[in-house]
Amino acid sequence: MFLMVNAMALEQTSKVYRCERAGRVEYTDAPCLNAKEIDVTPTKGAETYSGANLKSPAAMREKSRDQLVEAVRPLTGLDQKGFEVFERRRRLTATAQQDCKVLDRDLPKLELTQRETKGKEGDAAAEAVYQARLRFKILGC
Repeated sequence: MFLMVNAMALEQTSKVYRCERAGRVEYTDAPCLNAKEIDVTPTKGAETYSGANLKSPAAMREKSRDQLVEAVRPLTGLDQKGFEVFERRRRLTATAQQDCKVLDRDLPKLELTQRETKGKEGDAAAEAVYQARLRFKILGC
């Protein structure tokens, strides 16, 4: 069963950031200073709006993968998002995987600090968040 899980290809979910530069708003996959992370997770179920079930092969594969993830959840303890992270990171080196775990732990704390601080401390916090997000992207977390 583990081989079946590993054999299923998963699309990498990219993060999207809203950046303001020189008065212009830009949406990008590269983090920037004071970026706001945007949730771009596609909604499910749009294929049935017409009343007919119009699923593409990719949507059918995704549904099968989702069902498999739910079936093995009692064994793995991973939900859909956790499984996607596992699949994406399993190709990374052990050092990169460890760095990703540290970033998983530290990024929420850094983001909270950024939201709660102003002035020079806020600028330093924004720089720390930027550097952590950049490292996250470079590692492929």
